[in-house]
Amino acid sequence: MSEAIYERYKDSLRRGHVAAMRGRHEAALAAYVEAAEIAPERALPHTSIGQVCARLGRMAEALTAYAAALDRTPADAAALEGRAGPEHPHPQAVPAGEREAGLAAPGVRPVL
Repeated sequence: MSEAIYERYKDSLRRGHVAAMRGRHEAALAAYVEAAEIAPERALPHTSIGQVCARLGRMAEALTAYAAALDRTPADAAALEGRAGPEHPHPQAVPAGEREAGLAAPGVRPVL
């Protein structure tokens, strides 16, 4: 991935994260879909799509997005937790904002 494409990818993720934190779920979803189109091999945009779809009550779409993330990174803790549902949190799950900000616990690597 070229530097220019990587910067576009990071910008899309950043816009998605900010929109999600502000409760602007449709805008977050659009930004995450853009990130997934820019870097379809990366798990993070798919996990983020799943999280936003779950917040919107669109569980079938959320599960599809989590499956896409797990196809790319089978140990993605946030995707595993999302797929399991809130009543079955994955033991290594890290809230999305903390993972991207580098605040994850030792041993949990961010996926960008």
